[in-house]
Amino acid sequence: MPNYDFDFKSLLDAIQRQESSYNRDDPTAPTKQLPLVNPDSGARGQMQAKPSSAIKPGYGAKSVFEIAESVFPGKKFDRTDQAARDLLDIPEVNRAWAENYMVAMLERFDGNVDQAVGAYNAGPKRMLDADRKYENLPDQTQEYINNVRQYYNQSTGDNYGITVAPRPPSRPRGLLD
Repeated sequence: MPNYDFDFKSLLDAIQRQESSYNRDDPTAPTKQLPLVNPDSGARGQMQAKPSSAIKPGYGAKSVFEIAESVFPGKKFDRTDQAARDLLDIPEVNRAWAENYMVAMLERFDGNVDQAVGAYNAGPKRMLDADRKYENLPDQTQEYINNVRQYYNQSTGDNYGITVAPRPPSRPRGLLD
C-alpha cells in the first residue's frame, strides 16, 4: 500500500461508519447499525460495496474474487454475480475490497482524499463529470464527503490533506480553483 501523509486506516474507518450507520447524516450522534444489504442499491456489507463495482472495479483495483483469493489463500471462487454478493457479505473480504478500491481512487485522483471519497460514494465518472469540484457534486455526495471528514477528524484529531470542500476565504488557492 502506498505511503500517505494521513491515517489511511482511520479514513477507511470513517467511510465504514458513514456507510453502515443509521445516523450517518449526523456525525455527532452515536452510531447505530444499518442492515448489511441496501435494498435500494444492492450495496453489501459494512463498506456498502456494490457487487457490479466489485466484479469489475476498473482503475487498477482488484476484483472481489482476487481479493477473496488473497484473503483465503488456495481457494478459488466462481466468477458469478451470486458469488460476488456472497463474498461481499464476508466482513474481511468487504473491508479488503474497499481498501483496495480506495487506494485505486486515491491514485486516480492524484492523492486528493475528498475526490477519492466522493468517487467511492458516487463513482469516479460522476466526480470527473463534476470537474472534480465540490460545488458541482450532488448534495448527497457533498454531505457524504463532509461526514467522512468529520468522522476522520473525530477519530484522529487531525484533518487529512488536499480537499475539494469549500475553501474558507483566507485559505490560499489550490489545485482545484
